[in-house]
Parts: sequence; structure tokens; C-alpha cells
Amino acid sequence: MEETVIRSRAASEDFSALLGLLESKAPFDVADFHLPETLTRFSIRVEGPGYVAVTPGEQTRTLWEIQEHFFRLAALLVHGTTDIRKLSTDERKAFELQFRTREGSWEDQVLTDGFWKALFENTVGKMDSRTIALLIMGVFCVWGVTSVVDSYNNRTVKLKEAEAAIKAAEATVKTAEARIKEAEVKLKEETKRLLSREETERYLALVDAISPREKKQYDVVMQATAHAKQRVAESLAKRSPDATRIEVGGSEYQGAALEALRARSKNATEPVDVVSGRFQIVGLNLNKGAPKWSMQLREADSGNEVTVSASEDTLEVDLAEAQETTLDAFHYDRTVEATYVTGKRKTFLVSIRPAEGDATEQ
Repeated sequence: MEETVIRSRAASEDFSALLGLLESKAPFDVADFHLPETLTRFSIRVEGPGYVAVTPGEQTRTLWEIQEHFFRLAALLVHGTTDIRKLSTDERKAFELQFRTREGSWEDQVLTDGFWKALFENTVGKMDSRTIALLIMGVFCVWGVTSVVDSYNNRTVKLKEAEAAIKAAEATVKTAEARIKEAEVKLKEETKRLLSREETERYLALVDAISPREKKQYDVVMQATAHAKQRVAESLAKRSPDATRIEVGGSEYQGAALEALRARSKNATEPVDVVSGRFQIVGLNLNKGAPKWSMQLREADSGNEVTVSASEDTLEVDLAEAQETTLDAFHYDRTVEATYVTGKRKTFLVSIRPAEGDATEQ
């Protein structure tokens, strides 16, 4: 078979080329497919007094947070849970990222090439390779942001205005729940503004065409990625008190924007994380129709248990539908697919649905 290679100087051209490949009827053979580096690499950069071509010790924690995020994505797509303990030693090795330090400031280029190659190899028979390609493109839009507009100079002014509006909105966010929802809105708006209208429609049409099961995985990955990027920006600001400029992917923070980021980082009361997986409901405190309830979830694979609260304010699915799914799963001992946000003081439900093969009886 002829080798499929997509190479271009501009990330935007690579994105368009990959989009065309996915739209075509040509066989998509992973063995003959090579991802362009422009879509698999992004940088984090800190400028200020004393920052040279070394990685500050405090910032190694930030690099681990990036690695941990990608481990969680791998665990979700390979094993159906965001628990990275499910990854074997060999899998963890395969899904390791690479970090390249550059001269002139503290700048690490994050190389995810090997991660995506390993994901293609470890999801054979579990996930369509075209869906993984769509995930790569979506993750690129989150981390790489401005890279995709290299050949769209006439839209860079609008992009900067959009980023300024996003940063201003982020500075007003006070709770973990609101920050998660803000990240989702940011992802949608960035995708629309970074790509031409035609490319956006073509890309979203491909996403809408994937299977319902893989669409759920896609949504979880995009939400988690947007949240992870936001946390990395906050971590960089908190751990670089002398920095004058910070860059995460294509997002830049300096001056008032950097101070707002630092303020939000200091005001954050607790770290949060997004967890997805298959669970059994082993305890339930729910009056049907009530706006709030709580339940005890047991992870199907590990047996670990967690208590989560649920309310109309935090749910991303219909309240009545979520309660119906919860009651049915509890009474008939059915497995559910759930996503919740966890922190030191509060753990709350985001979505819940019947697991495949455990459909609600009619």
C-alpha cells in the first residue's frame, strides 16, 4: 500500500489535509499513516529574570501534571476508566510524553507523537482509527490554539480579541463547577474562531458521524483536555512568581492577564479532577423529582467506592433522565457510565447514562 504522509509548513494546512483524508473514502491504514508534527506538539514557556534553558525544580510538578493528564486519557480510551493505575508498566512506558527544553528562556516543547502512535496500536478493535484522528485534531485545537491560524492572518486580530474576552471571563470564575463549564465553552468558541467556517463545519460533521459510544468518549476527552490546559496555566503562574510572560500552547499571559491568572490560582480553594468510568450504584439517597441527591458509586473494575452529590446545577444531562437512569441502575443492579468532578471538599456528578449492554428495561 502507498504510504500516506501529510506534511506542510503550516499547521493550518496540515489540519486541512488531515480533514480531507478523513472525508475521503480511501482506506485509513494506521500502519501507513504518519501524523504531522505540527498537530502533535505544543510548548509551555516562562519568561522572566533567571529563566534560562533549564527546567526549574518546582516546575517539574507541572510537567508531571501534563503527563498525568495524558495517562488519564490513555486509561480512558484503552480501559474505559480514568484511573491510571489500570495502565500496565509497558503501557505507561508506551504512553510517556517527551519534553524538549529550548534555549533563551524556560521553554519545554511537549511531544505527543509517541502517545498517539501508542494509542493507535493499543486500541485496535476497541476504537475506530478515524475517531482517534478526530481526537488528535480536537486536542490540537485546545493545546495548540494559535498555531492553526498561521495561514489565516486576516483573522489574527479577531483571535486576540477572542482570547482577551476568554481571559477576562476566566478571571471572574469563582468555583470549580463554573471553571469546568467555562472550559467547555472556551473549547467550542476556540474551535469556531481558529478554523474557517467551512473547516469548522466539516470537522464537526465528521465528529457527529462517529458512533454514539465513541462520541461519548470524544466529549469526555475534549472536556478533560480543556480543563487540563487551564490547570497547567494556573500551575505555571503559581510556581513562577517572577515570570513576566507565560505561554501555554498558543495562549499567552502577560501584564494584567498574567496577574489575573495568578489571582485566580491563589483564590482556588482546591484542586479538582474529572473522573469517568463504569460504576455500580451501591448506595442511594434520592427522592424522585428532588433537585439534589447523593449516591455511593463502586468502580466496576477496581471496586473503589466514592460518594458523589448530584444537582440540577452541576448536571450536563437532563435532570429527569439522570434520575431515571440512577433509580433504574440502583434497583436492577445495572452498570452505569458516569463522569464526576472530585476535589478535597466536594465531589459532584456531571453525567450518567446506562452502560452499553445494560439498557433500561421498558
